[in-house]
Amino acid sequence: MRGRRRRTEQQNSDNDANTNAVGNQGYQQPRGNAQRLEEVCTPSSEQNDELAPLLEGLENSSNATQRREAVVSLTNWCRDNLPDRTLLHGYMSRTDITDEEKTQTMGQLAVELAKNEFMVGWSYQGGVTGSSRNWETRGSNRGEFPTYYQEQMRTHGAANGAPWCTSFTGSIFDRLGFAFNEDTSEAQAKSIFWSGYRLTRWAKNGQSNSRKQLTPVTDIPGAEGSSGALIESADWRRLRTLIDVTPAEERLRVIQQFFEQQPTPQAGDIVVIGSNNTFRSNGRSHTMMIENYNAAEGTFTTIEGNADQAIGSRQIDLKIPSDARKMVSLIRMGAELMPHGDAVENAAAQSGEASPEMRQQEQQFIGWYSSIFANPIECGPQNVVTAENLLGHARSVNARIAGVAHGKGWIQSGDASDSAHTMQRGSNDTTRRNIHDG
Repeated sequence: MRGRRRRTEQQNSDNDANTNAVGNQGYQQPRGNAQRLEEVCTPSSEQNDELAPLLEGLENSSNATQRREAVVSLTNWCRDNLPDRTLLHGYMSRTDITDEEKTQTMGQLAVELAKNEFMVGWSYQGGVTGSSRNWETRGSNRGEFPTYYQEQMRTHGAANGAPWCTSFTGSIFDRLGFAFNEDTSEAQAKSIFWSGYRLTRWAKNGQSNSRKQLTPVTDIPGAEGSSGALIESADWRRLRTLIDVTPAEERLRVIQQFFEQQPTPQAGDIVVIGSNNTFRSNGRSHTMMIENYNAAEGTFTTIEGNADQAIGSRQIDLKIPSDARKMVSLIRMGAELMPHGDAVENAAAQSGEASPEMRQQEQQFIGWYSSIFANPIECGPQNVVTAENLLGHARSVNARIAGVAHGKGWIQSGDASDSAHTMQRGSNDTTRRNIHDG
């Protein structure tokens, strides 16, 4: 792993301590396995499941005020506990798996965090089919959730409202520990998530909007040897040109051949869209995250902020010329940009072997985890944290929230393995909304 700047609790000291507002936690380094296990493995019966009373409060809410108060409490808990910092650090500290494997897992985890925000946000609003579908409840680009994402990314103009699609995506990767390098300040690091233009510029050359070199060109997503990836506008333009002149029945073959030469989209990839495969006037664009890519159809579904003033989802069909024409960039954040491996606290994760003490602590942790979540942890072959452990924790939380939210009629599906697109629009909808600045 390349050396990176690590986020610390001190760097996140501006967090909102007001428990009556949605919190502003960001990424925090774990306290260390031994201390964490000592604290969490001996909970009282009342503390055994912190999530249950939060969900019960949400389920029992009988009016908008109670519902929103319950959602705020649940959202704060989720932002504090997802992803689980000990599991995240243990997984990313492993040296027996490749950065490419870690990048794929981080993309899947990013989707789970985004889906969590989707579910709690729509619960706050009263449902995807309710009358209050505009999340900007405090004016243009301002509201309980939009303002949180802007403040997390220190978005320029956040106090007065600023487009928040890129800030939403940035806040998700911030929780995963995204960083640049030792010489980049927190504010500079987050500035790339102020717009799709800034993000794409950084992905291409590692620079800020003011041409400051934030990341060495050897470490940017498209660099040789990086586990990240970049598909630039010129590449998308070539695909679109081919789509334009290819009969409809042959377009899928053209797309499959394109992805033989380019990175195949995967969960957690960031997509910036515009017009005619470039940015519109003044660098305007819209940013979204891929939830799922269907190679058999040449389509992907998204989770995106500021989609009709909410977190929403759509389907992009690359076989359709108007959809192919929107694509400006695809950016995959590599594991090298999430610096959990530069100071490994779990020696067992480095050596592939666990000491008797670590095995005992691990079993204690598994017992505590299994008492809280429906799906128990099972040790990996070397007693290290696996992708299934890390993702299973987030998915278990999402499954329980989805059950309540669907039961209350706030989302269209109670199956947390369904896409956000299905949760919002039902299983038969293939909506492709017009883009707008986000």
